[in-house]
Amino acid sequence: MVEQRKKHLIHSCVVIAGLLPFSWHRAALCALPPPSAESQSRESGSSAAPAGSSQSSSGKPATESVFALPPVQIGGRISYDIRRETSEGKKAVQHGVTSTIGAKTATYIWEPWFAQLNGELGLNVVRRTSDTTDASATGDFGFANNSTLTSKNLVTTGALQLDILQRSRFPFQAHYRKSDNRISGSLSSLSDYASRSFGFTQGFGSDVGVGSFGWERNEQTMTGSSETSQDSMRLSLSKSLSQTQSLQINALRTDNRHAATSERAVQTSLNAQHRFTPGHEFHLDTLANASRSAYKLRHGQTTGDIVQLSSFGTWRPEEGPLTMTGGARLLALENSTNSYASDTSDLSMRNHSANINVGASYEVTEALRATAAMNLNATGGSGGSTNSTSESVGLTYQPPSKELGDYRYNWSAATNAMHATGDDGQRSGLTLQIAHSLSRSIQLSRSSNIIMSANQSLASTMRSGDKPDQWLTHTGSVSWNTSFKDGMAFASINASDSRSLGEEQGMFQLINFQLSSNLSTGRYSSLTGNLTIQSIRQEMQSYFSAGRSQSAMETGFVTTSSGSINYQHQRAFGVPRLRFRSELRLNSEALLPVLGGPQDSETASWTNHLDYTIGLLQLRADARIANVAGRRNSSIMFSATRTFGNY
Repeated sequence: MVEQRKKHLIHSCVVIAGLLPFSWHRAALCALPPPSAESQSRESGSSAAPAGSSQSSSGKPATESVFALPPVQIGGRISYDIRRETSEGKKAVQHGVTSTIGAKTATYIWEPWFAQLNGELGLNVVRRTSDTTDASATGDFGFANNSTLTSKNLVTTGALQLDILQRSRFPFQAHYRKSDNRISGSLSSLSDYASRSFGFTQGFGSDVGVGSFGWERNEQTMTGSSETSQDSMRLSLSKSLSQTQSLQINALRTDNRHAATSERAVQTSLNAQHRFTPGHEFHLDTLANASRSAYKLRHGQTTGDIVQLSSFGTWRPEEGPLTMTGGARLLALENSTNSYASDTSDLSMRNHSANINVGASYEVTEALRATAAMNLNATGGSGGSTNSTSESVGLTYQPPSKELGDYRYNWSAATNAMHATGDDGQRSGLTLQIAHSLSRSIQLSRSSNIIMSANQSLASTMRSGDKPDQWLTHTGSVSWNTSFKDGMAFASINASDSRSLGEEQGMFQLINFQLSSNLSTGRYSSLTGNLTIQSIRQEMQSYFSAGRSQSAMETGFVTTSSGSINYQHQRAFGVPRLRFRSELRLNSEALLPVLGGPQDSETASWTNHLDYTIGLLQLRADARIANVAGRRNSSIMFSATRTFGNY
């Protein structure tokens, strides 16, 4: 593994460093048209001939010229970071110095319209020291367990992107990227993580259609762990078959591998979508999909195949009262498993299903609407086959709202009848629902108002073979919002109570309170905050015989609350470019976040961030305190970064 990483490191440096200073000779591009005068002047930097070249009396160069070196921006940075973390008797202090030298270029090959090249290379020297103290893990003499670890690494990072004929019908792009979290400056307690990705994308456009094909590989390496990689190939194609028809095809294949365990996951999918729109009244969408998932794990292999074909259409005449919908779906599933630890034969399962549905909606009047629907289902597989049908019809009546003084009144009624048949027999049911509401809006001022509403609904359901069931629901809400010169504020409270009046009695109650505000406290500062309190209670009772009952579920009010306050200042203490941000978050199973305790699994965090930039020097400080279930975790970090050159 070490030799392989060294080869990758040498290969990356040679490729990127070799491309940056490369001189492109025109003899290598002799099959292409000559470059324009504009590009020649950009290469030489002026209209005069380059130094060291000779010209004839006609002004033409006596010797064949070469391209000038591409512009290269060289810069770097030096940063120092220190981080201290404490948690339950454990203390960890990390500090390190990162030195970076980087080079960037943005140039073109032969002509800007032909090929453009962007490159970036970074050489990073990272030195890190970690001191850990664990008071809970004492040694032989009762002292705390201390450990110190120092590391020094040479890390390379970079990126390279080549674009060829981007404005043509066949654009091509190739890229290479390499990154490492050791140079991020965060001094993360997680393992060192390096990643590398490279690939290409080829686009095309012709009478056949417009599309693209691409391939990409991503590799990740973590300290103390083996390498993982992912290969992905994708193909997309779209074609306008006519003014009323279009076709789109997408294919994707991903291959994930783990080097140490030889585990592998391969997923392949193919999608095709056809759209038919002969007019504004009708449209039909058809989708075909085929996918396969193959997993090679430690315990065995698993393969799953899915094939489906579905179509959905809508027909609605312009300004007509009737709307028709319909659809069909075919689905086939197959799954097989082979266990290495079992002597039994492979386990396989096959299922398939078909569905046809038709629906209609008719607006009898502006207030009355009728609906109808029908479904046909057929399923089959290893467990046998079943067939079922269902039909339903419904009516909904909702007249326009009425003004009752300062209030607005609404009411509605709905009914729905259904019938279903299957291998287990026939079922039928009828649902009736009636609801009404009352609302009012009070304008306190030009920028402030209160909105109040109350709703009551009664629903009754009757099913064949069961006793009727009724639910009575009450809801109410009050909200207040205001806006002023320096911000805005919003508050609302919602409450609902739903009770079952049938054989199986139940109850569900909810109260929710929300408060939020956004306030500008100055020219450069702002304060935002929000608070949410929610309380829920539910109860279910089932009657098994006359005079006897059993409580299946009964809970008191369970209250949870959460809140946050965020303060930002772009010029703290009146110092330009000194930015401060503070955020306090509280979550608790209590009426207020501050009233929670460890028994409530309370989670709290307070984060402060301060950064200051002066010239090429950037200073940053972060402090965070978190409390989870009574355990306190804290961390503080400081970093100083000095950049130089064009970095």
